[in-house]
Amino acid sequence: MLELSRRNNKKHLVTSALPYVNNEPHLGNLLQVLSADVFARFSRLKGYETLYICGTDEYGTASEMKALEAGDSEYRLCSEYHALHSRIYEWFNISFDIFSRTSEAVHTSFTQEIFKRAYRNGYIVKVTEKQFYCKKCKKYISDRFVKGECPSCGSRTNSDQCDICGSLIENDKLIDPRCTICGSSLELRETDNLALDMPKLKDRLESFVLLAEKEGRWPANAIGIAKSWLKEGLRERTITRDLRWGIKVPLRGFNDKVFYVWFDACIGYISLTALCTERWREWWMKPDATDLYQFIGKDNIPFHALIFPATEFATGFPFVMLHRLNSSEYLTFEGGKFSKSSNIGVFGSDCIDFGYSCDIWRFYLYYNRPEKSDSDFSFEDFQEKVNGQLVGNFSNLVNRAFVFLRKQYDSVVPRFGIDEDFYDSVRKQIVKIDGLYEDVQIKDAFHEIFALSDMLNKYFQDNEPWKLLKSDPIKCGRVVRTIILGVKDLCILMYPYLPDASDRIAKAMSIQQSWDKLGEDISFDEAFLPLEHLFENFSDEAVKSAKIRFNSTDVSETAKAQGEKDAQEAAEKLAARKKAEREAAQRAAKAAAEREAREAAEKAACEAEAAARLKAIEERKAAEMAARKAEEEARRKAAEEQAAAERAADEAAKRAAFLEKIRRGEEAVKDIRLEGESYAEAFRRRVCLKVSKIIEVKKHPEGDRLYILTLDAGEEESRTIISSIVPFYKEEELLNRNVLLVANLKPAKFRGIKSCGMLLAASDKDDKNHSTCEVLFADEAKVGENVYPEGTVSESDYGTYIKPDQFFSIPFSSHNGIVEVDGAKLISEKTGITIKCYKYGEGSIG
Repeated sequence: MLELSRRNNKKHLVTSALPYVNNEPHLGNLLQVLSADVFARFSRLKGYETLYICGTDEYGTASEMKALEAGDSEYRLCSEYHALHSRIYEWFNISFDIFSRTSEAVHTSFTQEIFKRAYRNGYIVKVTEKQFYCKKCKKYISDRFVKGECPSCGSRTNSDQCDICGSLIENDKLIDPRCTICGSSLELRETDNLALDMPKLKDRLESFVLLAEKEGRWPANAIGIAKSWLKEGLRERTITRDLRWGIKVPLRGFNDKVFYVWFDACIGYISLTALCTERWREWWMKPDATDLYQFIGKDNIPFHALIFPATEFATGFPFVMLHRLNSSEYLTFEGGKFSKSSNIGVFGSDCIDFGYSCDIWRFYLYYNRPEKSDSDFSFEDFQEKVNGQLVGNFSNLVNRAFVFLRKQYDSVVPRFGIDEDFYDSVRKQIVKIDGLYEDVQIKDAFHEIFALSDMLNKYFQDNEPWKLLKSDPIKCGRVVRTIILGVKDLCILMYPYLPDASDRIAKAMSIQQSWDKLGEDISFDEAFLPLEHLFENFSDEAVKSAKIRFNSTDVSETAKAQGEKDAQEAAEKLAARKKAEREAAQRAAKAAAEREAREAAEKAACEAEAAARLKAIEERKAAEMAARKAEEEARRKAAEEQAAAERAADEAAKRAAFLEKIRRGEEAVKDIRLEGESYAEAFRRRVCLKVSKIIEVKKHPEGDRLYILTLDAGEEESRTIISSIVPFYKEEELLNRNVLLVANLKPAKFRGIKSCGMLLAASDKDDKNHSTCEVLFADEAKVGENVYPEGTVSESDYGTYIKPDQFFSIPFSSHNGIVEVDGAKLISEKTGITIKCYKYGEGSIG
């Protein structure tokens, strides 16, 4: 069996840079989502637990300004573009586990919480800086809407980073800054903002980058940019802006600001994961169990290699950190930039409308992927690569194999064994491709798959099975079976790149796509189904049509023949027509969206009204039911209280009669005193009376007069006692008060709950019905200290329980507010506090 086991058992968390939502994605923008899609599909196919997370990045100046220009709200504008992006990615067969939005409420919560953590940990600082302000627009202007001259290379560029030389530009260094919204000159004004204290995290970030370089997990351009930033010295990075559309800063003094979009966008990877699965912590909070793979363009390298990791470090949370970074260079169009406004270049919806399958576009973007340097898209090169590799190599091999099998073997794979020597070379190539997949070498792996296809084509041609049919039919069967196995392997290897074509092959072969079938001589139990040509050549006419349609800078031969002026006029007319068509389509889409919104609002209003009526009926019924239940409960409770009162009175009367008989000598109770011992001395020896704090009070479920009290008696575990003092004290009057606990009273159950002790209370001496009660509090004494009669020195004997009748045989009383035992006042052992009775100066104790 071929050894293609997983390198580890970690989860694969895959992200692609969140596309900004203010425009339609062109082919260059699609590179990241497509690259991440290949790796996510491979990871699932090989058995890794995988999540592919993405969504639209919706906050910031661009959305705010575009909404202003369109006369629409930011959210509705973003909703339109989110739907457009979703449609394009769905057509391109991107296998997201979730494609959501940073305008979701959960994203706001995550961003604000991460900010608070970083702030509490001391990694957020206040900075006063100069920002561009436009007097005409009457607002601070974001970098995105500032153009000026680069101080390093002199080119016209954005204010934050030069598009040509890549230099980072300080605001006060930009030459002739102008507002791209209105064209006015800009001035710098001071404003207070919050910043991420990057210098404070320099050592951790440097170690993080150097380890990635040592282990070869990041591409050279990412390592180069990250080390350059570190070498130049990290600076505080502002994370707030004076805008309206964004996530509000949850800090006093900065509530009128929002977070800079680069700060919240990367947090979106976490928040969108939480939207995708309740198990998000298993993906983001267990670094030993998850590897994070991020796919971005080179302009996003600093944010993913340094700033987002710095944000994670600042929180103190054990976040999963970036494992592999896969960054691409720029894709240009016919030597220039893509431009939606000028109708130059191929955009997502153009691909949908052009009439070719998504796999053709996927093929070219992978095959021509700008990994180590910029790549240029031209329709001539597109034609050459599609016709030469996709059609002439791969599609041709599959077609030849299926046609030969159908004509010579009735589509049934022969069973004459295989050419082991050649198939071993196929297996070696599979191992190589598998390694490139694991190392996230997207372009190299794709090229090696086509190299395998080329090997199989050559094998087909060299062995000439059409001749072997007569001369050596057994060898012919082995050759054909070997080719079919190779096509099976190509089908599986190609799946992450060209899922539609691969699925068509698998369906025709009646096989399941599975990584463990690679390099295996599997059985083919059914005849193959017919399979049409996977792809057709991209013709010269198609090239000419595309160049005119997409306004290629290299105009068509017909346009050239008409002269430059005619060509320019034709191009301008075409651009104007296309622009008008697009604007008309956008207006129609907007009108449709408004109509749908109105209809949805009317429907929602009707549903809300119906729901309100239903709710009112249900609430009225519920109120009537509740009233009946309350009345029944009140009757039941009154009956129980009356019964409990009668039982309590009966018990009190019996106890009083019992004590009276003892006093008169009519009832014999075992005397707890030893010979010659006073009651006070016997108390000291036999009764464990401890100062205890009431730490919980709750009603007994089976007794309206009973409290369940939880006490801290200074012991290893708390105690529970039952006390019938509900009529005399509210719960809050008892909670956290120190009381006297008879700690060695024999435990007993009261209405099913075990009581381990009894608290002391006083009552009026003339109260025969026990309708008065004063709990003896000892708040000045320490929890856990013993209480005993003053002047007694007897050794304690707390090892045995004292029975209730023995305890009540002790003469307790209060005189002038002082609690006494047989004339000796009770005092606390350590603090010397005298136990007093304030309410009943002359009373009985029990």
